[in-house]
Parts: sequence; C-alpha cells; structure tokens
Amino acid sequence: MRRLRALVLDDDESIRQLLVALLRGRGYEVIDHPEPIHCTVYDREHCACREGFTCGDVMITDVEMPRVSGLDLLEDQRRRGCKVDTRNVAVMSGGWTREGLERARGMGCTIFDKPFKIPELRAWLAECEARLGAETQLRDLER
Repeated sequence: MRRLRALVLDDDESIRQLLVALLRGRGYEVIDHPEPIHCTVYDREHCACREGFTCGDVMITDVEMPRVSGLDLLEDQRRRGCKVDTRNVAVMSGGWTREGLERARGMGCTIFDKPFKIPELRAWLAECEARLGAETQLRDLER
C-alpha cells in the first residue's frame, strides 16, 4: 500500500511544525511550506498532474499568508484543474470573516478555527483516510 501525502501551507512556523509532526506520526509523507507561491505544487498555469494522478491526498492551509491567501490558492488551483478532493482540504484561520467562511464552504473544504483542537483534526484525517482509494497515484514532486 502506498504512503499518503499531505500538503501543509502555513506561514506560522510553530503551527506548521505541529501539523507536520501530527501527519508524519500517522505515516504521511508531508510537503510543507510557509508561502504557497513557492511550494512545489503551485503552478501558475495549470495542474501538472496527469489524469489519475494527484499532488497530494490531504491539504491543510492557513487562510492568512503572505502574498496569497489559502482561499485564493485553492480557487486558483481548482481553476487550473487541481485534482485534490476538496473534501480532503482543511482551511484554518484565527479570524474567519463571513466572506471567508462562505468561500471555504462553497469549495467544500473543512473549516477549522485557530487554535484548532487536535482530536478534531485527527477525526477529520480519519474521515479523509476512509475516503482515499489506493487506486489514486501520486505525482512525483521535487522539493
């Protein structure tokens, strides 16, 4: 069975490292970055994953980050044809606005408040893992 891959995008080093440790503890390969536009999976033109492949199984992103918000990133990635299942995308914020909540819900993302509760995050990961099929293949990514 293949190893699951998680993408973690958060400019807060301590939160990002906590998420990385939690995910690695569950056996995930983790790609993390403080700025989405410099992350391996971010492509300004199109999704680089060919049919049947995806860059990750689970994505966790902060809303407020330098240069690109997590919600803008997700909308851009969807427009480019990103194949990450939005049910397996969590968006986090310490100060949700009504518009932000509506955008996240409209994309089908799971919403977490910061500070988040680890048991709630673990429960969401278990739901994602139950949905993930072994038939999906991961795209090779260079860090």
